[in-house]
Amino acid sequence: MMIEHHWTIAGIEELVKQYPVIVREEAVKCMQIITARLEKDVVENTPAGVGGAAGLRGSIAGRVDVVGDSVRGVVGTAMPYGEVVELGRKPGSFPPREGTKGAHMFQKAWDKDQNWAMDQMQGIVTAVVRRANGL
Repeated sequence: MMIEHHWTIAGIEELVKQYPVIVREEAVKCMQIITARLEKDVVENTPAGVGGAAGLRGSIAGRVDVVGDSVRGVVGTAMPYGEVVELGRKPGSFPPREGTKGAHMFQKAWDKDQNWAMDQMQGIVTAVVRRANGL
């Protein structure tokens, strides 16, 4: 289970044409900050004890990928039961049990941080202009 948010630099095409390296560097820095906060908030919302000592909480990780002009932040887990903990399990699912409520740790983190993340991304243009002007 993961939360993804894609931010395409297309909205600041002129800056990309003039300062592609600076734009990419600032977008990556911004996405690293956003991803780190999301990772922290997902971990805080993840039930303790699920999957042993480090368990599910210890498996939550974020990363930033750059593909072309797109910068992508991903927070997720490789644990196969992460999706079940996030979404819950319907009654009668295998193994037979009454079902479980989802913790919605990824969704709660995104709901909490989404507006803040968008504000952070708005600052990319300012950072690029400052660097381009030698400030």
